[in-house]
Amino acid sequence: MGNEPRPRPPERLYIGRMFYPVRALGPGERVGIWFAGCSLACPGCMTPEFWERHSRFARRPEEVLAWLERVPRHVRGVTISGGEPFEQPQALHWLLAVLRERGFDDIWVYSGYTFERLQRRHGEVLRLIDVLIDGPYRADRPTDLIWRGSANQRMWLLSEQARMRHHRWVAYRVSRPVLQIVPEGGRFVVIGVPRAGTWERLQQHLAEMGLGEAGETRGAQAPHGRQQQPGD
Repeated sequence: MGNEPRPRPPERLYIGRMFYPVRALGPGERVGIWFAGCSLACPGCMTPEFWERHSRFARRPEEVLAWLERVPRHVRGVTISGGEPFEQPQALHWLLAVLRERGFDDIWVYSGYTFERLQRRHGEVLRLIDVLIDGPYRADRPTDLIWRGSANQRMWLLSEQARMRHHRWVAYRVSRPVLQIVPEGGRFVVIGVPRAGTWERLQQHLAEMGLGEAGETRGAQAPHGRQQQPGD
């Protein structure tokens, strides 16, 4: 891991959102990147806006590199969600290699596909990932496992470093979901993995407080593909 040549960059990546800091999709202060485009379309998905690989989400590789340059150097964690990252395998492979080159050493990826399927089809990509959370979202299978949306989703510790750092999180349960609320474009965006009913209660609470419209996000809903600049 980290010694392989960088894959050829794609012509473009479809990314709905790049955000820093993220504190609700893995431990510590992290970068969050959400791919756009997902054919799985899980019922109850928190990010239906990211199902379509719309042209407004297109990013040139140099745009992504420039954005990453502005992330503070002490940050080592990244969480990639979507959408479905593995439906852009070339772009994901290139991005993971870039992140490794730039010193990010705690890379988490959410995928609606199972580990077994990904291992068969994208083993070279998995080698650049520390933690994979796999499986489609199932609204009928709620869970209190941290950073997972439904009970079928599994946390895979793919690197030796991840097995040393994160083994305690595999079976760790929480009494309430870990969420982060941030203002954006005249509304609030929720980052994290809410439980069933949490989103509706939060919308009602914000309305009662007169705080305006909220935008949802399981990793993210990026209104019109906006990206939070580090330091904004």
